Formats: sequence, C-alpha cells, structure tokens
Amino acid sequence: MMNFSGILIGVLTFFLIGLFHPIVIYAEYYFGSRCWPVFLLVGILCMILSVRMQEILWSVSLGVLGVSCFWSIKELKEQEKTLAYLDSMLQEKQEAVDAIKGNYAFEKDAEYQRIGNYLHPSQVIEKNLHRSYLRFQVDENGVMSMTSIYCGPHNIHHLAVKVTAPDGSFAETPASKDSYETTDLGEKIEKADYKVGEDGNVIAFLNLNKDKNIRVNYLGERSYATTMTPNDRKAVAAVYELAQLLSAITEIKKNKDEANLKIEFVKRKMAEREGREKE
Repeated sequence: MMNFSGILIGVLTFFLIGLFHPIVIYAEYYFGSRCWPVFLLVGILCMILSVRMQEILWSVSLGVLGVSCFWSIKELKEQEKTLAYLDSMLQEKQEAVDAIKGNYAFEKDAEYQRIGNYLHPSQVIEKNLHRSYLRFQVDENGVMSMTSIYCGPHNIHHLAVKVTAPDGSFAETPASKDSYETTDLGEKIEKADYKVGEDGNVIAFLNLNKDKNIRVNYLGERSYATTMTPNDRKAVAAVYELAQLLSAITEIKKNKDEANLKIEFVKRKMAEREGREKE
C-alpha cells in the first residue's frame, strides 16, 4: 500500500513557505517590525499544538507553521535593517555626488536625449577642436564611456585603441560598435565609442595608471599614436569617481524599486482576494 504522507507534507511545507513570504512583506509595509510579537505568539501556539497532535500529518503541518512564524520574525528584522541600510547608503551617495557635481560640465540635448552626460570641464568640445584625444563621460545613471577622437589630414579608419603604460603593461579595446567619420573644412574627423564592459578594461586601466604617461595607439588602416595629456589623465580619474557614485545610486534605487514591486504585488493579490470574497 502506497503512503502519500511524505508527498502531502512536502507540498504543504512548500505552500506554507510560499505563503509566508508575501505575508512578511505585507506586514512590514503596513505595521513595520513592531508586529513581530504576533508571529511569536502564533509560532509558540503552533509548536504546543504540534507536540500534542497524534496524527503525524497535523503534527508536522503545525510544526512547519510554527517554524515559519519564527522565521518571519527574523525576516521582519532583516527587512527593516535592509531598508534602513539602503536609505542610509542612498543619502550618503547622493550627498557625495552633490558635493562634487559642480566640478563637472553637463551636456544634454533636451530634444534628442533623455539622459544627459557629465564630463570633465577640460574635455568640452569647444576646448578640444582639431585635437586627437580620448574623451570620457558618464551618464546620469552611472554608465561611463570613452570616445577615441582623431583629427588629421588623412583618414586612418580606426575602430579601436591600445593604451600602454611606461612599464609596458597595456589594455586594448575591442572594435567599437558605434563609430563614424566625417570631414570638416578638409579636416578628417573620426570618433569611436566604448562603454564600460565593452572597452577591454581600458577605462579601468587608465584610472589605475592616471599618474603615469600613457601612450595611445589608434588601431586602424593607418597607424597613429599620441600621448595623453595631464588634463586628460585627470579627466578619466574624475569621471571614473563620479561614475562609481552614480552607478551605486542607480543600483540602490533598483533594489528599493524591487522591494516596492513585491509590496505592490502582495497588495494587489490581497485586494483581488477581498474582491472575490465580497462577490
């Protein structure tokens, strides 16, 4: 004769664990962690009933329910700590950004751009006409990117760059996914963009070696090389610092949004259940 008790207990355990997760979120949203004594009392009651039950299925079910209540107390405390930590970190990072944001130039074409970019003042276009150099920027969400700009009498058709430190160490970008070429009054202008994560670790390499003379080789059909100026090295370090702060803020906000989505999901499900009960 087959015994289905184990399967029933497994299904019931899975159901109770799944049930208590949204309950904890809902309780945290409306009552905060101060509702933990309710879970404690229910948990103790379930444990007492569990040891007095002769029927194994009921005994296990009540035991699981009691343990779930005790787990809920811990989860409430953890959620409170997590939310408090996220709020604290968000405030800290935002204050750090506000303290240095005035040191950067901000560019945004409201007609075509939804998100603007911060860059070092020494690298605004107006100050760098007819110059080949690496330009660094970070958008408002903390995504940093680098643009290799070439200006000269002849096209070199470059799609990548290689940067080399005095000790021979180097980093090299893969071929850019976003590049274009143009001509202005006979001058050939080429630009290639590389986002962090698609830059072959060049941006991090330059930040690490910001105090050293860096040679930049443009990789294309023709060879071209230049040396980063002190201002360009200062620019990569400054933009890198801002990028770290802005990306941290974006990640914190994402975590808070996910928590709010869970809460809204629970509220919607409970409202649907109340609506069905009234019908």
